[in-house]
Amino acid sequence: MNSYSFLSFSAVILIFLGACTTTPVPDTPVDPVTRLAADLAGTYNRAPSDTAEPLRVRRVRLSPLGAGEWIYYQVNEGVDLEKVYRQRVLHLQARDDGTIAQVAYTLNTPEQFQGLDAPLSALKLSDLDSPFTGGCETIWVEMPNGWAGRVDPGRCVIFSERQDMDIRIGSRADLIGNRLRQAESGYDMDGVRLWGSEDGEWLTLYRTID
Repeated sequence: MNSYSFLSFSAVILIFLGACTTTPVPDTPVDPVTRLAADLAGTYNRAPSDTAEPLRVRRVRLSPLGAGEWIYYQVNEGVDLEKVYRQRVLHLQARDDGTIAQVAYTLNTPEQFQGLDAPLSALKLSDLDSPFTGGCETIWVEMPNGWAGRVDPGRCVIFSERQDMDIRIGSRADLIGNRLRQAESGYDMDGVRLWGSEDGEWLTLYRTID
């Protein structure tokens, strides 16, 4: 092979290698349900104040228990954050209209999963009780800067043992970066507010552990 041929061959190889190293690899799109689950996961805290005790909300992504995403959800309150106020397993699934439905399940033995070292990886469908009444799903919509969720009190009706009657439940949430705002209210069947947030009132928490 003469020097000209060798140089030509080398040039072809370099061009080929250059093309291989500069060709962009397209990003694999992440579906909205996975994005929402990742954004919700973490520990959120409300700092103590003169008017409110500390509050901690913890969401942990679970190994799939079926289609969609599954999240363990726990709320602790009190001065020492040792009082467990609420435990749920949340199921996120895409809807045909582009929104995401979040269905909440209670646990058959909630005390089994309360601690930070609880065996969440062992949680199974058989550990879950029935989901809340149809119509009580949180419907999430992706916004330009985060997410917004809502439970429609016009559709969500449950029986309240404390009130000894059917009541309507409404809630709203927004998640922007590390800030999570939530509000929840109960109404009688005529729409009169019984408890919870007034319009414009929010519980605001900030993520401290991803």
